[in-house]
Amino acid sequence: MFLKAKAFLIFIISDAISLFSSTTSVMIFLGILTSRYKEDDFLKSLPTKMILGLFTLFLSIATMMITFSAALYILLHGKSWIIIPVILLSSVPITSFVWMQFPFLVEIFVSTYGLDIFDRENLKKGWWSTSIPNVR
Repeated sequence: MFLKAKAFLIFIISDAISLFSSTTSVMIFLGILTSRYKEDDFLKSLPTKMILGLFTLFLSIATMMITFSAALYILLHGKSWIIIPVILLSSVPITSFVWMQFPFLVEIFVSTYGLDIFDRENLKKGWWSTSIPNVR
């Protein structure tokens, strides 16, 4: 019955992606918590794992919302007066979480890899030619 419906295909694919990305995110965060780090690891290794963990967490949340929406559409087909408010209300905590954590992801990315990957002029000049502010 559901095998030929596009909404069911969307449900299955997004559910699988959500499962894989959430499991990956949990494993990355557990790896961060349980491993020992030297001072040098805090410069590249730890921020890179944190970036990957947050990215897979955001991917998991997005695909989980797609899965939830597809399941509502399949079960309540034709009752958009129920589907739309429920999806909007369920997206409020997800949106607030992403709103609070995305700047953290950007900050970690910029502090780890620098702005040079986005600014081609600084990349051509090289990191050594940038001026260091005089701090007193």
